[in-house]
Amino acid sequence: MARTYIRANFDRLMEDINKIKNRVKEYLFDIGYEKWSIAHAHVNRSMFMTSNIAEFVNPANRDARDLPIKKFLQFMMDLIMRWNNEHRQHSEATFTELGNKYNIIMRKNLILSNKMKVMGSTHYSYVVIEETGKRNIICMREKKYSYLQFQVDGIPCPHAMAVLT
Repeated sequence: MARTYIRANFDRLMEDINKIKNRVKEYLFDIGYEKWSIAHAHVNRSMFMTSNIAEFVNPANRDARDLPIKKFLQFMMDLIMRWNNEHRQHSEATFTELGNKYNIIMRKNLILSNKMKVMGSTHYSYVVIEETGKRNIICMREKKYSYLQFQVDGIPCPHAMAVLT
C-alpha cells in the first residue's frame, strides 16, 4: 500500500487489510495516509538524497538571532542569497553520474518505454499508449503524470522515457 501510486489500488489493498484485521486499518488511518503512502503524499518524496535546510540555517544565524527583526531578516536574506550563488556556481561546475541503483532503474524504464507509442497533445502534454491500449497523460513542463510515479520518484518513469526518446 505504501508504494502504490494509484489511489484505486491503495483502496483495494486497504480493503484487503480490513478483511484481515479492522484495527490495522484504523491505526493506519489515525497515523494519516499522507505520512506513509505515496498515493496520498502532498509533497514529492523523492528516492534521491535530500537535505534539511534547517540543519544549515540554525547554526549560521545563531549570533544574528539577537538582532532587531528588520536587521535579522536582512541578515537572513543576504545569507540565503550568498548560499544560493555559491551553490549554483558549484553545481554548474560539478558533473556526476547517477548511482548504479538509478542507472538500473533508468535502463529498465528505457526498455519498457520502447513498447509504448507517444502522441503529442500540446507543446508539453503527451498521451502515451501502452501495448495493452491503456492511455496515460504526461505533462513534461510540470513533470506530472496521471500515475504519480514521475512526480513522486523524481526520475523519468517508462512513460516519460517514451516521451523523452
